[in-house]
Amino acid sequence: MAIGAILGAVIGAGAQLWGASKASKAAKEAAAIQAKAAREGYDNALTLYNQGRKDLAPYRETGEGAVTTLAKLYGIPTPGNPNPEAFGEEAAAAFRNSPDYKFAFDEGNRAVQFSAAAKGALASGNTLRDLTTFGQGAATQNFQNYAQRLLQLAGMGQSAASQGANQAQSFGQFGANQFGNIGQAQASGVVGSANAWNSALGGVANNLALYNAMNQSPSAYGGSMSGYDPSWGTMTMAA
Repeated sequence: MAIGAILGAVIGAGAQLWGASKASKAAKEAAAIQAKAAREGYDNALTLYNQGRKDLAPYRETGEGAVTTLAKLYGIPTPGNPNPEAFGEEAAAAFRNSPDYKFAFDEGNRAVQFSAAAKGALASGNTLRDLTTFGQGAATQNFQNYAQRLLQLAGMGQSAASQGANQAQSFGQFGANQFGNIGQAQASGVVGSANAWNSALGGVANNLALYNAMNQSPSAYGGSMSGYDPSWGTMTMAA
């Protein structure tokens, strides 16, 4: 058996295994880079989603408050108030303190009192009657405005909630895709590494099998083995 052939076989096998190690490492590094990019994309999307939820929160919460106030106003049961009284004291107080009513009521009262004072009849029965009549009229005229404002605020909250739901759906789809990309990248790294090693080991096995066959029947290959060319990974024979 030629020493050169043995040495060539060993060097060739080592070269193939070294190449497999480098290829395997490269496949894993490439997969890690892809997985990292997918994770960073997911993290950035999550940050934007959370910021969007935060930006919409004031509108959503205001709308929820308006819905609750409307329910109390009309005696509609809610989870937090299962047995409300229609236009109960709390609802009436909210209406009286609303800008729709309070501003008009205060300004109207002031105008009636100024007019009465100018006539020297501020404390007269007619003035009290005028104040009462004005108060009743202001309540009637502004109640519809008050309810309409609540409906508008509730609609604003509904719009914010809808936007939040759309953002959640979009983020969910994006997140699922990103996790899929991470899984694919990791899987490709494993497959690439396995393919590199399988190819190298197959080459080593083939060369060793050829070496063994040539060693046992050199005449069948036209001569005896005289050396090994590691750059090609195959045996060379002397005639």
